[in-house]
Amino acid sequence: MLYHNLVIHISELIELKVKIASLISQIQEIEQLDKLETVGKETAEEDSARLLGVINAITEKSDISLANLIEETNKDKELSTLRQAVIDGELEHVSTHYRHRKNQLSVEFGLVFLNEMVLIPDRMQEWMLQVAHGDHESADKMREICQRVNWETKKQDIAAKVNNCLTCFRSGKKLKTILPKTEKKRASQM
Repeated sequence: MLYHNLVIHISELIELKVKIASLISQIQEIEQLDKLETVGKETAEEDSARLLGVINAITEKSDISLANLIEETNKDKELSTLRQAVIDGELEHVSTHYRHRKNQLSVEFGLVFLNEMVLIPDRMQEWMLQVAHGDHESADKMREICQRVNWETKKQDIAAKVNNCLTCFRSGKKLKTILPKTEKKRASQM
């Protein structure tokens, strides 16, 4: 009988050991998930802080505020549709320009971002070009100034702004010296 009781207790201890091992395993899984959540939260907070820095860089250089930018984004039919599509994860019905970049799009603070560039509403694009062209900057300088913003036709609009600026034309900023091939060779050898 003693032997029988001993066997029962040993089997109960083995069952208990299995349950404890299972609980330890579950606790370790929970700890791993907590670590992942913490890393995810830190990454999300870092991303938000970085994107907020982008917005601040835009608003510092101009008389526009974050509220204005959000308001104009809300009014812009394409951007407000795109923003909702990004939030819903359903980009089938948006412009092909953005559809193939779905992994690069995000929404923060009510604005749409392409990587780390704020997508500028139609009504603010000309204003953005005016700010960038400020002191009749070159196209290269304008692209540098506009590196934190984007819209579909930004490159073409910057080129057109510089090419159509009468003041730049009059001051000779658009004039390029055209050397004959023989002179180019000589100039490069100097």
